Amino acid sequence: ESWPVRDAACIATSNFISGFPNESKALVGTELYELWFAHLSDNIWSVREDSAIALGNVMRTYGDDAVEEVLKRLPNILGKVFDENVNVQQGHLHGHGHGHGHSHDNQESHVGSSSLSNKDIASSKYSQRASQPRGVVAGDFKMLSSKPDKYSNQQLYSCGSLAPKLRRGVGCMDHGFSRDKKLWEITDGGIYLLRELAAVKPEEAEKFLPVLAEIATFISKNSDNVEDFYNLQETLWKQLIPISKSLGKRPFKRYIELFLKPMILALECERKNQLCAHAAAQCIEQLELFLGKSIFRGRIAQLDVDAQRLLDIFDRNQHLIHVKTASMPFPTGMPPPM
Repeated sequence: ESWPVRDAACIATSNFISGFPNESKALVGTELYELWFAHLSDNIWSVREDSAIALGNVMRTYGDDAVEEVLKRLPNILGKVFDENVNVQQGHLHGHGHGHGHSHDNQESHVGSSSLSNKDIASSKYSQRASQPRGVVAGDFKMLSSKPDKYSNQQLYSCGSLAPKLRRGVGCMDHGFSRDKKLWEITDGGIYLLRELAAVKPEEAEKFLPVLAEIATFISKNSDNVEDFYNLQETLWKQLIPISKSLGKRPFKRYIELFLKPMILALECERKNQLCAHAAAQCIEQLELFLGKSIFRGRIAQLDVDAQRLLDIFDRNQHLIHVKTASMPFPTGMPPPM
């Protein structure tokens, strides 16, 4: 019931397997794959990332056999966000298998949790977790006043002494209070897994870039209606940097145009979600360094649609992209960079 324990267990099991690959192989095939893939859609983002890291370690340990297992499941995991139907009027999501009283069968068919169901642990221990708290950023205040029921009297969970003692016990337990997985969280875990695949088999990861660009465009268009999509954008822009570097400059340049419009439009969401805007800005800055600033700007100018508008947004938000570290104060005793 404790998410930090599950988080650490993902890494610990993969590290153990790296040290004892022959002795662990049977257990990996019969149970651990199902656990790792199930945790890719956990409610806690660090559990999703560490599940992906665990699968990356397994791919490094078992090679093509493990890569084949990932390739078999990754398309459905990445594309899960497309199953969401956006309700513009209420700003909520109503997707297939999402909402009150839905079945987990549809989601589990995509994350490979049939073995978990057989052991009667998928629904009770692994499928539902307490929601992670979300901070208030600029632009949220109007939303807070218009939807008081959504933000009032909501329990927050932490791993410290301030965790609510709703039942016997303290700490990071869910105390029986949990929510259903959201479909965007499955895709979020898939993006972390794609990053790990790119580090191990870049030629296979390259095949998923068009799908990743479709995800970026879809969530960019719908983020105003679906707050959670800002979180998914933040993950995508942060992970696009290591994915691009794993693929290499020449292969990635073939796909850069597919990401430019949603990436640059994300700069404009600073008033609504600063983390999303700064993740996009960091991605742009790193890609400029990786590909070359003139090449990056030239690719924007070559776009068939909205090129000038995107260039205007790009130029208008240079304060986000190029942070002047020289103007930032340095702690006492720490010399500025040379």
